[in-house]
Amino acid sequence: MKYFLSLVFSVFSIACFGQDWPSKEFISKYNYEKVLPNDSTPIGLYASANFTPAMYPQGNQGLINFIKSEIKLPNTKKKPENGGKVILSFVVNREGNIGDVKVIQSAGEVYDEEAIRVIKKMERWIPAKLSNREINIQHTIPINFL
Repeated sequence: MKYFLSLVFSVFSIACFGQDWPSKEFISKYNYEKVLPNDSTPIGLYASANFTPAMYPQGNQGLINFIKSEIKLPNTKKKPENGGKVILSFVVNREGNIGDVKVIQSAGEVYDEEAIRVIKKMERWIPAKLSNREINIQHTIPINFL
């Protein structure tokens, strides 16, 4: 199966044990990298010198690898609709948690549910920042089941 991911940036921050989260040591230890934007990213946001993209372990490739390792083809005789493509949107909040997961394009209920399950299972993100403040940001991801 091929999975193509595209993301819009997200943001969050958290205090952890009285220290700023994430620390540079944490970012380095877990190999967090910037997630590159997709077509739905507001262009002006990335043009801003005050914008820092959100990060995920191993960046875009880490997201692709995570989804490939977690997704399971639903046990159903029903063929997926729309060529087997589910497009989801989700928000990464200022704490780095995933929320507000919505289906933008459906491949059928069982396929949509599996895609949502996997997205909700993602690790915490390091938030994007705008003018040195963490912001909530929406991402979109297409997941192909064929």
